Amino acid sequence: MKTVKRFFRNLFARVGLAGGLLSFFWRRKIWWMIPLVGAILILGVLVIFGQSSAISAFIYTLF
Repeated sequence: MKTVKRFFRNLFARVGLAGGLLSFFWRRKIWWMIPLVGAILILGVLVIFGQSSAISAFIYTLF
């Protein structure tokens, strides 16, 4: 069990700001929010790429 905690602590430390957010969720026992925040981030990235890139035609077909 300690190795799992150490693994996640090291993982969160390596990814910077997102790691800080994940670490906050993990310490506060609200890890169920991690998939929600991940989905929102993915949707935001799709919106940003869909505004002015060559792959926008493919992104618009998703919606």
